[in-house]
Amino acid sequence: MKKLMIAAAVMAAGVAMADGIVSSDVVGYQTKTVTTGFSLQTPTFTDVGVDGYDLANFKFVDGAGDGTETIQVLDANGVNNETWTWLNGNVGMADGWYDFITWDPIVATIVPGDGYLMNVSADVDMQFAGQVKNGKTTVTIPAGFFIVGNCTPSPVSIQDLKLVNAAGDGTETIQVLDENGVNNETWTWLNGNVGMADGWYDFITWEPIVATIAPGEAFLLNVSADVDMEVPSVL
Repeated sequence: MKKLMIAAAVMAAGVAMADGIVSSDVVGYQTKTVTTGFSLQTPTFTDVGVDGYDLANFKFVDGAGDGTETIQVLDANGVNNETWTWLNGNVGMADGWYDFITWDPIVATIVPGDGYLMNVSADVDMQFAGQVKNGKTTVTIPAGFFIVGNCTPSPVSIQDLKLVNAAGDGTETIQVLDENGVNNETWTWLNGNVGMADGWYDFITWEPIVATIAPGEAFLLNVSADVDMEVPSVL
């Protein structure tokens, strides 16, 4: 279940919305359920006036807070090199994210579109608060493995998440992970370099992928050289 509350307490004019309101920023919050096991996630908002998201604004609202909810920070080889955990009064701590080993508070800013591997022992709701970006987001993806996703509070088609300056020859792939963190499907970006229209295709059959990426849903992307991914604005 996903709940979205948008407040039209906004800033300067810029974007004409469907109901006639004109604004450049829409501020609100979103609560979404993270299901038991492993999943790839990304925030759906940015901080007001800042092109980034402070980890302190990302909260579990009904989590155990006893170290069983964790974020694994992966490097470019897909290897976990740091783990953060959600702690709260259940272990005598203020609500927040801490280093899994030292229990020191984590201070981090998440770039829009950047994602992370999450593991929870039971279904839990997490809440994001901030502003919705009124323009497309361009995520720069370095060579190797990288977690990236839909950083908007609305679902988008996978075909709307476009790679630019990409080889498009099957060397850019998405690994679709299940709740155990196992890859069970692979998609690849193809383009005119192999005689295809720009888009995401099944890595084996080269059939076009029809899939919806939910708000805050991320995936593991592997690219052979630096590329950019464009995420459309929902405004």
